[in-house]
Amino acid sequence: MELVKLFWASLVVCVGFAVTIFLGLVKDEVSAWLPVLARRIIQRAAAKLKEREDVDRYLEEWLAHLQECPGRLGQLFHALGVWQGAARMSKARHPQTLRIDVKRMLVATSSCSPSSTMECPGRY
Repeated sequence: MELVKLFWASLVVCVGFAVTIFLGLVKDEVSAWLPVLARRIIQRAAAKLKEREDVDRYLEEWLAHLQECPGRLGQLFHALGVWQGAARMSKARHPQTLRIDVKRMLVATSSCSPSSTMECPGRY
């Protein structure tokens, strides 16, 4: 009975050491890939911009700022912020074409006659 308890205790300790070593290796691998991931996110963010000169200029600025960010997680957070900002910039500079609801326009204009300008909102 004592021998079985000793076996299981030593097995738990060995598995604990193996898991600790494995998780340390995984942490090191993930940590090593974070700067690469951050650069790729910034490259994709710059590609969202429409004009070619904007892409080149912002890519250079964002990558330079990435090198100034301390820590690998700081670089990743910076890259994610750049990606979000690039999406906003792209929408602000190149708004989608406006979709006009024709049915609503027809209903609004058909209820207003030229003689009844006082009853129609938006008419003078």
